[in-house]
Amino acid sequence: MAHRELWEIEIGNSGLNKHRIIRGSSKEVVERKARFQLQAWAEQWAKKVAAEEKKRNKEAAIKNKEEKKKLALSRTNDAEEAILQLQAILAQTLAVDDAINWSDLLDNNPFTSEEPTQPTAPEMPRRPERSDDKYQRDFLGKLFFGPVNEEKYVADHAAWMHTKQIEEEEHEAKFSEYSDKMRQWQEAKSAFEQKQAEKNGKILDKKAQYLKLEPGAIADYCEMVLSNSEYPDYFPQHWDIDYQTETKRLVVDYSLPDIHSLPTVKQVKYVISRDDFAETHLTAAALNKLYDGVLYQIALRTMHELFEADVVNALAYVVFNGWVDAVDKATGHNVNSCIMSVQAAKDEFSAINLARVDPKACFKQLNGVGGGKLHGLSPVTPVATIDKEGLSMNRIKV
Repeated sequence: MAHRELWEIEIGNSGLNKHRIIRGSSKEVVERKARFQLQAWAEQWAKKVAAEEKKRNKEAAIKNKEEKKKLALSRTNDAEEAILQLQAILAQTLAVDDAINWSDLLDNNPFTSEEPTQPTAPEMPRRPERSDDKYQRDFLGKLFFGPVNEEKYVADHAAWMHTKQIEEEEHEAKFSEYSDKMRQWQEAKSAFEQKQAEKNGKILDKKAQYLKLEPGAIADYCEMVLSNSEYPDYFPQHWDIDYQTETKRLVVDYSLPDIHSLPTVKQVKYVISRDDFAETHLTAAALNKLYDGVLYQIALRTMHELFEADVVNALAYVVFNGWVDAVDKATGHNVNSCIMSVQAAKDEFSAINLARVDPKACFKQLNGVGGGKLHGLSPVTPVATIDKEGLSMNRIKV
């Protein structure tokens, strides 16, 4: 078994209660993915805080009953939209091209530090000349003292020379300061461009490795595909993958959301007699049905995205193993169980019209294994597992 080396970094966002371990065959790619994920989480958290603040302010400002009825209707619409979004998880990806656009990964941002401004030469007052009118004497002055007022001219010329010297010294000091700033700016710009070129070079190297079907690059590419898949904020968005070169099979251990993380509100009413809002929730049966449907959609969606993005035909098979971290009601302890597993060949899967299938029936048609009721969290044996033999892991410190 060939030796494989992976890098991993553990990141999280306490506000969103998000946690993820990012892995890949390249330290640079893992760090870049971590930066993107942290930035995305930060933006999600900022939006969430702003939305909650807006909601609180809006509710606090509402005084009359009609406005409260409208608020209840608005909250009902939001609840319905959240459930519709879950029911359309598979459909949402069908209009998206899941192939990675390598150009989008390149850092083409300009160097934003402003270039120092060169100081302009001072505008010197005109040099005094003996021929200037102000130094010419009148008739009597010429008769007794000569034609030019030499004393006034000499004083003005000395004052001009003094001013000229001060202006030149100040300009020289400003130009010296400008030269230092310009040198520092050029060094910073050069360092920025060099670092940018190095980062972009590594991405282009990774692209070249992917096009050459190098296993580590294929795994990293598939990682990026899954990272680009947008789900509701409360989904775990965590997975482990393993590309098996000999069989061209990709095994994905995918973390599924717990049923208790799904939204359950279906209607909000304003109760006039209590001057309060009352929520109606999905029944247990409806929630179970919604949850099972979501999981079947996630399995099909994940395989679809990976196959569609596979522009070099590196994947002959994709195995999807769905894992759930939940509380075992019998013991009260957290358990992480594989509750669904399916393998599909690329040609077989590509022939399916996902826009028209019933996700559960499609999963079963692919010989997927899972309990009759996924919400029962009954463990199953995965179709294939991630091969960890010969694997060494390097942890990146945050």
